[in-house]
Amino acid sequence: MSIQTEPDPPPVIELQPWVHQIPPTDYQFIRNDYSVPFSQLLLEVFNQEMMHPVEEIILRNVSFLDSLNHTNPFVASGPVKVAENRVYLKNLKRFVFYQQKDYSSVLPDVTFKDGLSTKEFLFFETGPESSVPWTLKTLWNLGVNVCIDVKGIKLLEIDHAEHSLTLSFPINHEANEIIAGFDGSSKYPLKALCLTSCQILAETIPTDDLQVLILQGVNLKCSDSGSAYKAISPFRIANKCQFLTRISIFSPGGCQLSLGSDLARCRSVLQSMALSKVQIGGWTKKIMRDELIFKSLEEMYLDVCTWTNSFIEYFPIAFPSLQRIAIRSVDSCRVTATFLKKILSIKTLKRVAVFRYVCNDDTHYNPNLDIFTPPVKIASDKDEIHKLLISAGMTFVNATDVPDFILARDPTSSVGWKFIVDFHELDEAHFHCSLLGKFFADSDVSKSMGDATFL
Repeated sequence: MSIQTEPDPPPVIELQPWVHQIPPTDYQFIRNDYSVPFSQLLLEVFNQEMMHPVEEIILRNVSFLDSLNHTNPFVASGPVKVAENRVYLKNLKRFVFYQQKDYSSVLPDVTFKDGLSTKEFLFFETGPESSVPWTLKTLWNLGVNVCIDVKGIKLLEIDHAEHSLTLSFPINHEANEIIAGFDGSSKYPLKALCLTSCQILAETIPTDDLQVLILQGVNLKCSDSGSAYKAISPFRIANKCQFLTRISIFSPGGCQLSLGSDLARCRSVLQSMALSKVQIGGWTKKIMRDELIFKSLEEMYLDVCTWTNSFIEYFPIAFPSLQRIAIRSVDSCRVTATFLKKILSIKTLKRVAVFRYVCNDDTHYNPNLDIFTPPVKIASDKDEIHKLLISAGMTFVNATDVPDFILARDPTSSVGWKFIVDFHELDEAHFHCSLLGKFFADSDVSKSMGDATFL
């Protein structure tokens, strides 16, 4: 009787300093990290593929002694090819390059203004041996999951399980080449598109299957005729999406959102909306129509936005399912007692946060909430909110200002709300609400990038 044995699992190359198979003489010890010639790395992968087809490559904290852009000093023949800085790996399914943020950078010597190239990191070729070498336009259709995470910045992530593409600070033409690959013939649908700090041709963005759209610091251009390009609103992209459930928008030049006409196709399914520096227009008609209501929206973040009086007036009607809202204010973008009263009237609401954005532009005193300021014609709302905040447990340091605050629904409270002292949550609110976790390891990394001009 023969004994059935399970086949050996596919090999996973873990090129880490403490398990690396390259002889120690080829190393240099730099900041507790080993460096290796790029050609030697290719040879190591080549040898492993010869023994057993490789399915995963994971590089953690490995840096190279030489540039990623050079000609290989050797030529291989047989079933495994090494050409144009690529190794042929017929069964590759996952490629990870990870450099933790405390380590020395292995990035090319370019600035963030010029963008960062991800193509240099991808030294594999896959698919049928006779196939044409991949280009950035065909990268998505390879079916390989890719993650390039360097010093806390996710430069590129392709996740086919989540149908997600993430690009951070890319070179503009590279980003456009990758997105141009979604031309209707793609074997894998794109359901989540996450871009930050780049310039994209709007007409190349696929919208048929999009469920998540994150555009942070993205300039969208439209070519109407010839070589003439003009900037367009990110909501022109969102307006084409009928399955959109999450949206996060920050437009460098500012943009406008008309709630009477924009987001019409996804209005009934949208669950989360984060807007930064957006001018929000309300509804022109006094009576809200059913098709104008965001029935499924549960989370909202307004970051330094402006809004009209009609936006405040019909807020509870337009967002009847809202559970969590955070508002970061600056200068004229302040929350009023009337607005807060409208927000708190939503029966499904569980949590509300109101906090300041402190910046150099905030040169004169502006209250976080207007309960201590004129005009007196809405004094009743101000008195009511003042009493509610006190009953919820808020302490006022002086009689002229309202501190940053979080209110959580509490059925045991006499006013139904309790004041929460959690400065960490307020500090992290922008990072989490804007979905910046798709690009950065944590809020410290995103803050270090925040003051730079990338475009």
